Amino acid sequence: MSAIHNVVAMHTSAGKRTGLVWLGIVGIGIALGIGSTIGAPRAQADATVDRPSQTRDALDALTQPSSAAAQTAMPAEFTERFYTPTIEDGLLVNPDGDCSSPIPLPSEFDIPCKAHDLGYDLLRFGGDAARAADRKDLDNLLGIRMRERCSPQPDLLSRYSCHVMADVAVTAVRFNSWRQHFGVPAPEPALPYLIAGSIGVTVVGFAACGLPRRIRFEQNEVTA
Repeated sequence: MSAIHNVVAMHTSAGKRTGLVWLGIVGIGIALGIGSTIGAPRAQADATVDRPSQTRDALDALTQPSSAAAQTAMPAEFTERFYTPTIEDGLLVNPDGDCSSPIPLPSEFDIPCKAHDLGYDLLRFGGDAARAADRKDLDNLLGIRMRERCSPQPDLLSRYSCHVMADVAVTAVRFNSWRQHFGVPAPEPALPYLIAGSIGVTVVGFAACGLPRRIRFEQNEVTA
């Protein structure tokens, strides 16, 4: 019976984490008055003839393991209009990118955020070439890379807290993409506060009902 209870507790905790993350995102979104009534941004009207194919090739390369191939695939016009991407910790990134949060996120997230910024800048560069699937892929990859960087944390509590912050941050990004109809990313002054407020709401919720049980479960798994 104890094994069954452990499995149930694990799934219940995971469900609570998902629910609390979405509660934080939606709650702060409503508080900031940034509902889904905001229209999709307009694509750039000055896209050149070859920009769509160049953008798609670069985006495809950006989601692959080889950062060198991604760097080679970057359109020359992109570096002229925007900046020259650099390779950091094996990822091609916007060297001046960040996680767009007014409260500190784990430093491990810095490079995934910079890579995500580069992807969004490519979407802006491509204009009409931007596809909803591209933006979804970039958002999903951000979440994967953030969670990967939580694994080296030295203890269970640190890893769990890191995963919570990764979940909140990427869910806020996905929520914002949905609000913008997965089109070309538009400037979003409220997004940093959406992330910050959501983290606060979610952490309070976990402290009240989810975190202690999950930590005990994982500790039991380690000592078993």
